[in-house]
Amino acid sequence: MSTVAVVALANLLAAVFCVTIFEFVRRKSPRTYAPKEALAPGTTPDIGLHRGKAGPPLTWVRPLMALSDEEVLRCGGFDVLVYLRFVKMATKIFAAFAPYAFVVLLPVNASVYFLTGETNTINSFNRLSMASMPAKDSRMWFHCLGVYILTAIALRFLQREAKWYTQLRHRFLTQETEARHRSV
Repeated sequence: MSTVAVVALANLLAAVFCVTIFEFVRRKSPRTYAPKEALAPGTTPDIGLHRGKAGPPLTWVRPLMALSDEEVLRCGGFDVLVYLRFVKMATKIFAAFAPYAFVVLLPVNASVYFLTGETNTINSFNRLSMASMPAKDSRMWFHCLGVYILTAIALRFLQREAKWYTQLRHRFLTQETEARHRSV
């Protein structure tokens, strides 16, 4: 097994372990993650974590991602809002680039392995990646084009996020009613 596969497997196992622990703790103490009863009625959005209702695993993800920026800012704060927007942005970048990756790059990489009969690649992951591409192969232009497309997509989304972040920061700095805005 290659080093890349071992690292990917270790990351997957760590993620599954963390999500499993979170789900276990969430089911035992749902108020920890959604203190709806502790706040005034109607101040915290319902994401299915209150009154002991645990439901199926990961049912909290979709409602959490559907919350408006104002609700997240009010209930979770600035750091939570920035983190969730970052996750949404990464998902959008993946969704925008995935068609090119799956329709163009994957078949190009597979054609290198299956047409040339390369047997020096160890596993399926390397067979379907750029690892089996011979030096100075003309099919590398598909990867070059993919890099340009992915860069353009990422820069476009980052530009939008920078504009949003600047507007939010200006709004924060113009609020003079709270003492924390005047402290260093």
